[in-house]
Amino acid sequence: EYKNYDVDCISNIVLKDTFTKNEEMINKSNNLSYYGIKNEGIETTLILEYDNDSVLGRIERLFGHKGIVNKDNKTYTIKSNSENELYYPLFQLGTKNVKIKNEEFKNKYMNYLEKQLLALKKQ
Repeated sequence: EYKNYDVDCISNIVLKDTFTKNEEMINKSNNLSYYGIKNEGIETTLILEYDNDSVLGRIERLFGHKGIVNKDNKTYTIKSNSENELYYPLFQLGTKNVKIKNEEFKNKYMNYLEKQLLALKKQ
C-alpha cells in the first residue's frame, strides 16, 4: 500500500545518519531551518535542466520561486545554505522531465537517497 505525504509543511526533520556532520555539531548549532540544518557560510547550488515550460512552473512552485531561470538554456539554478531545502522539493519533483546538471550535487543527492533507503530497510 502506497501513501502520498505532502512534505511541504513538515519542519525540523532529522533522520539518523542523514547528515555527514556529527551529532556534536548538530547540538551546538541552533541554526535549524524550515527544512533542516543550515551550514553557515557553505552554499550549495542546484542546476536543473527542464524539458518544457509546464515543468518549469512546477519547479518554481516547489522551490518557492527562489531560483534563477535561464530560458535560453532551459535551466533553473537555485542556491541554499541547507541541502535539505534542495533535496525535499527535488524528491517531490522527480526526474522524469528534469536533469541535474552539476555532478557534485547529483552525487551528494544520490548518497542522501541511499542513506534514506538503508534507514527504511532497518526499520
